[in-house]
Amino acid sequence: MTFALFSFHSVLFFCSFVWRLEGGGGGLIGRGVRVIVSLGRVLWGMGRMEVCLVQAPPAVPVLMVARVVTWLRGARLVVDWHNIGWTILGMKRGEGSLAVRFYRGQERFWGRRGDGHMCVSDAMRERLGREFGLEGVVVCRDRVTSCQLSVAGGMTREEALEWMGFEGEGEGVLIGVSPTSWTVDENFGILLEGLPELERVCGEAGKRLVLALSGEGPGRERFEKVVGELSLERVRVRVWTGWVPASEYRGFLMAADFGMCFHASSSGDDVPMKLFDLLGAGLPVAAYDYGAAIREGMSAEEGCFFSDAGGLVAGVRVFLDDGEREALRKRVAGRERVTWEAEWEERAKCLLGGRA
Repeated sequence: MTFALFSFHSVLFFCSFVWRLEGGGGGLIGRGVRVIVSLGRVLWGMGRMEVCLVQAPPAVPVLMVARVVTWLRGARLVVDWHNIGWTILGMKRGEGSLAVRFYRGQERFWGRRGDGHMCVSDAMRERLGREFGLEGVVVCRDRVTSCQLSVAGGMTREEALEWMGFEGEGEGVLIGVSPTSWTVDENFGILLEGLPELERVCGEAGKRLVLALSGEGPGRERFEKVVGELSLERVRVRVWTGWVPASEYRGFLMAADFGMCFHASSSGDDVPMKLFDLLGAGLPVAAYDYGAAIREGMSAEEGCFFSDAGGLVAGVRVFLDDGEREALRKRVAGRERVTWEAEWEERAKCLLGGRA
């Protein structure tokens, strides 16, 4: 009963907090209440359960609602940590802000109430132990799926260029691809800074380059505005949105020549799924280097790491060399990979009580 009363108090605290953030307005508090009520109804409506697996972030108020419902149902709560939520909010509002300090406290409190925990990297496991006091966290890494590894063929380069609206430009054109959500934890400022130098490098190599960036998000408009102000002839940037079937997406990736990953990681401890998409399609990747976690997902033999525009340009210069690029592609394709299904079966099954 004490736990239930504390949970109710936390709901009230959460509502009063978002009310103050909104300056007394009803918009944000209304959304907060609707989230809590909707989550509670969905979880309660599932009926009998033995284990509830929740992916975090978001942690607030999700973990609170899940913990209350599972407590009432007599079920276990297992938290699957893909990042640390307060660090994402911190990139938007600043780590010292009231909102971030509140979120951090709630995430830590409710995260510690889980009955079991898994996460996506050794670095994150260490952080959860250090900051949350969690022990026995199981590392269950994101991986390529068996479907990604079993796809045969794909689009040709000409088909991929036509798909992007560059018909008839197949000769001497290379495709670099970067899936993105245009959020604050993706450092596309590095690409903007490096584009003029990439233009020069492509000229020296006698190559033309199409950079394909997919997705929609808050950073896209500014990026396109800056690119539109540059005088680029050998480097073309194509940004597109819209959902495409998984088979077409994989086919397009396989038609590209290399991948780019600008994920900067708000916590420094997560590994982006887009990196595994690119590697699963057999592409060498230029990845932003934010520390140990990214190196858990990719080795230097499968591409390159960069931390600034100069490093990105140096990596792409290697990809422009036909011999170097093909050697990298062979190393990526030849690497024996643990699939997501095998990782889940081996590591998550025991945590979920023998059920995968």
